[in-house]
Amino acid sequence: MLSSTVLVQGYMIESLYINRAKFAIVVVNGISVPFFKQLNSKLKQ
Repeated sequence: MLSSTVLVQGYMIESLYINRAKFAIVVVNGISVPFFKQLNSKLKQ
């Protein structure tokens, strides 16, 4: 039987894959992401 920590880790990894796929779709479609624009402007200062 799987322990609960293994199940939680699996769920977290699965959610990371889903979020990465969503981000890839945004990048491929060329949709601007305001968070990264703000981050870049702060890093350039």
